[in-house]
Amino acid sequence: MQKGILSIFIFVHVLSVHAALKNDLDKERLTTTKEEIRLASKISSHYRNLRKYRVSQKNTKSILHLISKTKTFNDFEAYFKNISTKNLNPSDCLKFNSNTNNLVLNSIHKKAFKYCFSVSFKKDSPKNISQKDHSDLINYLLKRKLNRQAETYLKYLSSHQPKMLQKISGHIISLNIIPNSRLLSIIPIDQKFTQYLQSKKAFDYGDRYFNRELSKIMNSFKSAYFMGDEEEAQEILNEGLDFYKNNRAFINKDKAWTLFLRSGKKFLRNNIHEVAIDFFKLSEKIANDEDKLESQFQTIFTFVQNNDYSGAINFIKDKKLSEQFPSLNSKLRFWIAYVFDNSKEWTTAKKLYQDVIKFNPLSFYSILSLKKLSSITPGIDINLLFSKPSVIDTSNFFNTKAKLFRQFQSWVDIKNSNFTEISLSQIERDLFQSHKDELYRHNAIKYLLSKLVEKKMFLSTFKTTYKHLIKKKNILFDKDVLSFLFPFEFYERIAFHNKHIDPIVPLSLIRQESAFNPSAYSRAGARGLMQLLPSTARGMRRRLKSRSLYQPNLNIYLGSRYLNGLIEKNEGNLIYALASYNAGQGNVKKWRSSFLTQSNPLYTIESIPFKETRKYVKLIYRNMFFYQLLQDNKEFFKKPLEESLVLNNFKR
Repeated sequence: MQKGILSIFIFVHVLSVHAALKNDLDKERLTTTKEEIRLASKISSHYRNLRKYRVSQKNTKSILHLISKTKTFNDFEAYFKNISTKNLNPSDCLKFNSNTNNLVLNSIHKKAFKYCFSVSFKKDSPKNISQKDHSDLINYLLKRKLNRQAETYLKYLSSHQPKMLQKISGHIISLNIIPNSRLLSIIPIDQKFTQYLQSKKAFDYGDRYFNRELSKIMNSFKSAYFMGDEEEAQEILNEGLDFYKNNRAFINKDKAWTLFLRSGKKFLRNNIHEVAIDFFKLSEKIANDEDKLESQFQTIFTFVQNNDYSGAINFIKDKKLSEQFPSLNSKLRFWIAYVFDNSKEWTTAKKLYQDVIKFNPLSFYSILSLKKLSSITPGIDINLLFSKPSVIDTSNFFNTKAKLFRQFQSWVDIKNSNFTEISLSQIERDLFQSHKDELYRHNAIKYLLSKLVEKKMFLSTFKTTYKHLIKKKNILFDKDVLSFLFPFEFYERIAFHNKHIDPIVPLSLIRQESAFNPSAYSRAGARGLMQLLPSTARGMRRRLKSRSLYQPNLNIYLGSRYLNGLIEKNEGNLIYALASYNAGQGNVKKWRSSFLTQSNPLYTIESIPFKETRKYVKLIYRNMFFYQLLQDNKEFFKKPLEESLVLNNFKR
């Protein structure tokens, strides 16, 4: 009886939430006017110019005129009146250091402050700065670590107001910061300031020596060990540990952690498991919170590779990792579950696998957990990944913050991803103060995300969805959300150029490489959808112009050809092919002889030496899985990991 009453209550509550949402949605249609879109475009142009330390007075005048015609951006009016001042002084810059209720405007303020500072010191020396303005200015510059502007200001004080320069050290002490060496060369240093700097070890560069010496000792230890002189190696290791203990105050912990972890990995590759574990445990003792999880993973991974599951369980219990499960990352969670699974403690393993999925359903390790669960409990439903489905309201979402929503829609209309994401953060902040209900939040954010998808702002969609799904838990994981994250953009073109392999493979790669942006450009010079280097592309088509790689059809054709070639060279092995696409075939050839020597694909992926490439392979496989899920390909889900990572009978 109680269960029935509870069900009725939940049903009525859901209906009331949908009704409340619909009432908000029906208040006003979220459509922007031509003036609003034009104004958003001009504000975006102004922001781009600020980043180049330029302001167009003509553009500013036009913006003010448009603001007077629409209420949507009237909270920007005071700013544009201030920035239109022709003769800006350092004191005027303080107008741009205050926070407003509008997060986009705050972002513009930060750039405006730098612009104002640059302009005010560019020509003639400014007038004397008041004591109050001086305090506000120097505090702002030092707190936000605007070192270039601070240096300009200190040089001005040195020439024009030396008395104020004498007081800078007091500001630094009160803020409890350490200026960089260029600022220290300008600031007058008295006894009190010298003592402060000494207490902060600002002059102590000895850590470079100690880090270097520790590295030398550890290299000598490894050389002696692998030469077969274990007695000498042990003496050197003891010397190194003593050196670390005696000098740890001067040794950079992050560098020491990396040194110990790499040493452990080298011994693991050589199947010297006990020494590897000792190094991983040593690295754990000095690690920060994030690095500690990596050290613990490496210890467990070493036990697993040695088939020492009882040792792994003892380590897990000793560190109380099962009790800390929610605070661990997906990788460590999965491997803990894997240990219990292979120790035939299936009740514990099943619960832990389910928790891996619950805490981060988008993770590569959630997919692995689902596959492992299906071996423990045959016939498990793949929909275990999803929360209960909820309907997205297709009408326009609105509440009392009408102006803010119109601003958001304006940024979307002009595809300004930066301001769109900032505006979304503000809507989230303001909206959830009045609406705490989970279902209301879920539908509201899904509606806003749908607006990004309509404009094909895929990267912003991915970032925002991930933030609200995994970090903030504001939306539930259902198939609508999945479709936002994995669009089938360019799918027909991809399928046309990939007749010998499943088009899902290059589609998954494109999602990761460029987020479907044909104009994507990397720091390394890779271009277009499949992020091809011009040199790689010219290996397939001579006399190719680099700008041609921004053409989607050509980029997909050449990228597919290149990917297909890597798959063929690696005999259909997707791990090696994808790693080659990211890190180069030359690197993968070296790794296969020294690092990637395990037959288990899970061990192979975890053993890829480049962190970026390791993550890349996992993400592409995750993308493949979810695209197959959206296509309702249940056979892919049923395949063991080994089979799903190999393309059998592949021919170009």
